[in-house]
Amino acid sequence: VGTGNSGNAYVHNPTAANIPTAAAGGGATIHPEFCLPYPLHDDIIARFGEWPPEDETNADKQAHAVDITTEYVLAERQPAVTFVWFTEPDKAQHAHGVGGKTSNRALRETDEQFGRLLAWLDNTGADTDVLVISDHGYSTIIDVIEIEALLRDAGFPAGDEPGGVTVAGNGGAALFYAHDRDAATVDKLASWMMRQTWCGALVASDALGKIEGTLPASLVGVEGLRAPDLAMSFRWDDRLNASDYEGYVYSTGGAAGLGQHGSMGRSEMRNSLFARGGSFKRGVRIDSPTGNFDLAPTILHLLGISGADAMHGRVLTEALSDGKPVKWQTTTHRAKRDTDEGVYSQHITISQVDNTVFVDEGNGKLAR
Repeated sequence: VGTGNSGNAYVHNPTAANIPTAAAGGGATIHPEFCLPYPLHDDIIARFGEWPPEDETNADKQAHAVDITTEYVLAERQPAVTFVWFTEPDKAQHAHGVGGKTSNRALRETDEQFGRLLAWLDNTGADTDVLVISDHGYSTIIDVIEIEALLRDAGFPAGDEPGGVTVAGNGGAALFYAHDRDAATVDKLASWMMRQTWCGALVASDALGKIEGTLPASLVGVEGLRAPDLAMSFRWDDRLNASDYEGYVYSTGGAAGLGQHGSMGRSEMRNSLFARGGSFKRGVRIDSPTGNFDLAPTILHLLGISGADAMHGRVLTEALSDGKPVKWQTTTHRAKRDTDEGVYSQHITISQVDNTVFVDEGNGKLAR
């Protein structure tokens, strides 16, 4: 049950479209704009009414989602796993800033709806495992950088021309694709980027070979057939904003003073996970390295379903009621390059539990 964008909801459970009817069993996706299987949408609207329109916060949509979740999904479908996506406080912090009055109101409203969900579970008397996770943290935007325009001014043609570069903005990061994956273009681009005050950490595709001053893209999982040739996390710092929330970062979008994410800044990388239920320890805080991709293998483990070993993440055994602490190691990788305007240096810190790697943070700067 999702209240975010439609693409988000679809990608989380695309195979539900293959189920001819909701009554046939299996999974389903419920979203304000569509349902999977598709006939379910009309059934949901007929029973619960139209979804509330977008407002300053998404409180009404989230309340509607909880109505559907408790009265239909949990009460009637009784699935093994229910996934509920609240779009707040993400929406409000993008639009009104981190820790601002509207953002805090959105967080309070989301807490209220989550409280309704917990109360329903408690009233059933069932011992249900509940996991609460944020998909990222937040920073406050220092300034918006129009990278594509700056590239053209610096003499880089469009990406469909020799020596050209295509840019994909990603909030606190940017992805770069060179024409024909030309290593000389990427090297020239990296050198130019390193001289910019807003440039943080830079990783280059392993397929290009060594690009001086960059770190390998595989180090942070940015590698593959459709991966960029060069990826940049904007420079960030840990100053407090006007609401006393830590973290500032440059961005490809939004506006100065508003919220953003996508960089390797600490305030964005360090999100939250809470768990309760009979499968988990009680009253403890666990500081071992974990990440969003640990959720799926952990849930499979709880359900007694195989497949976790083939996933990127790991089972969070140390959080389970009968689990023991895990060991890990933390390593900082560094690179630097002399430029015409000073020495660019960067670092990326990762932690590793067995074969699972977690990105802790990454940043860079130019020393003039």
